[in-house]
Amino acid sequence: QAAIESAWGTSRFAREGYNYFGQWCFSKGCGLVPSSRNAGATHEVRTFNSPKASVQAYFLNINSHPTYDLLRALRLEARTADKPIHGCVLAAGLIKYSERGQHYIDEVRQMIRVNNLTNNGEAPCAAEKVPEPVPESMPEQEQEQESVQNTEQGSELIQEELGV
Repeated sequence: QAAIESAWGTSRFAREGYNYFGQWCFSKGCGLVPSSRNAGATHEVRTFNSPKASVQAYFLNINSHPTYDLLRALRLEARTADKPIHGCVLAAGLIKYSERGQHYIDEVRQMIRVNNLTNNGEAPCAAEKVPEPVPESMPEQEQEQESVQNTEQGSELIQEELGV
């Protein structure tokens, strides 16, 4: 995902803000303003003090936000069945990570295939459709608000851990 989101670390957001995962923030001044941001949009691309902080924020987001319940359910299903955890399977849980939806999942899976990022080449990486998502636990507007809160709380935790 980092390779896709940051153009292999060459994007302005990666170079100037250590943002390798395309994470947004919603408070004025919290990041870099995208040059192609739609009129009326207020999001910024979040900046980080280090690559480590970027990776930590990404994992906090993936492992706590309700939007990624499906990803966590797929991971739990594999663990419960004592099966390997494959990125191509978990990619299905990223359906809402990008506005591109299924096309984004297909790109993640292709990245895994092309770069041979599998366990012994055995990962099921077919570009198949995403399974039905786990029912949302809260309305979308509440999820968006929780995302902002999680991001801000996660940022504070990461800064404490890094002593920033």
